[in-house]
Amino acid sequence: IMKPKPTKWLAWVLSICFIFLNSSCGVFHKEKFKKEDEFYIRHYHSCGPDSIQDAIIKIEKKLVSRESISKDIQSTGNTSRLLLASLNYRALEITFPCELKKYLNKRGYNIQEVSFDSLKEGDVAIVLIKGGNPFKEWHWVTYPTHSKEYIKNFFSSTRVVSVFKITRS
Repeated sequence: IMKPKPTKWLAWVLSICFIFLNSSCGVFHKEKFKKEDEFYIRHYHSCGPDSIQDAIIKIEKKLVSRESISKDIQSTGNTSRLLLASLNYRALEITFPCELKKYLNKRGYNIQEVSFDSLKEGDVAIVLIKGGNPFKEWHWVTYPTHSKEYIKNFFSSTRVVSVFKITRS
């Protein structure tokens, strides 16, 4: 039995449906893509800049604004964030591990990747965790601002992905 070949028309319709259905909310929420100068405002108040700010406060008792942290991170580019944000606008909030390390290294901090269990009193670390939904549940938290118990139970099924212990050079 021969299977019928799809027509060009059907292929186009299926392609458009696929794009439409997989474009998710990024396409429908243009208001979430607000910019100030060339920077996405949504990133200012996300967990990446927040955890960096918190770590600097813990180490130096010095306040650096989340907005300035975010602008510095975004100044290296937003291509990956934008590609992901076309699928879900919340991707504008992402701070990638390499961006976090680059920001802190540039300011004279040492970053050492360690195990979560090795953290002890007096340590300052930024911890990347993920929950059961690998597309939505990722979060940066700062230790000791948040206890190990809190971090381990942040999501209903939390997994520690990376732990960056931070010290001053």
